[in-house]
Amino acid sequence: ERGKSIPVKVLLCDNAGQPLDAVVPLQITIRDAQGRIAEKSGYYGAAHGLLNFNLDIAPNDASGEWRIEATEALSGQKVVRMLVVK
Repeated sequence: ERGKSIPVKVLLCDNAGQPLDAVVPLQITIRDAQGRIAEKSGYYGAAHGLLNFNLDIAPNDASGEWRIEATEALSGQKVVRMLVVK
């Protein structure tokens, strides 16, 4: 919802399903409903495989489907999630 803060959590696990015991470099790319790169996009270090941040949706941000991509910088593995902003 516009004007709200959305918690975002990225958790990187090993093959046994346990959080990685390392600082893992991640590239986070957030695109609004019009395809523009949004604030909070950038490079992060996920300590112990965990990255938490809040995505602030401004009252005048585009409504529609937003795209959040997390790319693990070493292997290039990528996860994409969609977020509907009303």
